Amino acid sequence: MWSAWLDYRRSIAAFLRSSEFKLLLEELEKPTLAVEEEHVRIGMPELLVVLVIILIIFGAGKLPEIGSGIGRGIKNFKKATKRIPKKIPSPEKTDEKAKKEA
Repeated sequence: MWSAWLDYRRSIAAFLRSSEFKLLLEELEKPTLAVEEEHVRIGMPELLVVLVIILIIFGAGKLPEIGSGIGRGIKNFKKATKRIPKKIPSPEKTDEKAKKEA
């Protein structure tokens, strides 16, 4: 069993020292042009098209309800994030508090 493990480790070490691995690392370190040049920009015409599509799908009567629902959701999310403590107590401290309360 140990000999198989040692053979496995030796083969991995040999691969890491090989020139193929070094070439692979060099390829991975090269920046890709597609990622660097790709920016998504949404301008006013695109926003107007999206708004018109939403208006057609939901109708003018539903838009205020949808807007207020989104507003309430954002408000509740902000409230929930403010209630999260800034510093999370360690498990030892919570165990001590539980023992004191019991």
